[in-house]
Amino acid sequence: MDTPDTDLLDDFIRNERPYLRQGYTLIAMSKDLGIPRHILSRMINQRYGKNFNALINQFRVDYLKDIPSREPNWQLYTMEALGKLAGFNSRNTLIKAFRKCAGESPSSYFLRVGRPGFSFVLGHPGQMN
Repeated sequence: MDTPDTDLLDDFIRNERPYLRQGYTLIAMSKDLGIPRHILSRMINQRYGKNFNALINQFRVDYLKDIPSREPNWQLYTMEALGKLAGFNSRNTLIKAFRKCAGESPSSYFLRVGRPGFSFVLGHPGQMN
């Protein structure tokens, strides 16, 4: 059952896309929404059936999976740069979350949706170190 707070949460995630911020935390979301952390955590668990980190990672992975339709030059980005665009702090976290949410590695996914012979060889100004 939807409540004003769950509607607020849904609208916030959809419109503000806080998952794109690296290091975004439950505490930060609690402050952004003006909802106590323990209530927000319960809302997320009830609404989405997962904890805060799993929710944020799911939205990040969904964002990444949609990059080929949004970003015309996405093939020019390194895996690290794509991860950074989606809010991931590290390549390892990106790979682990992507495998858990999508059932395959990000490289496999992008090779499958990319052009034949595609590989991540060029950097991008926003790439991770």
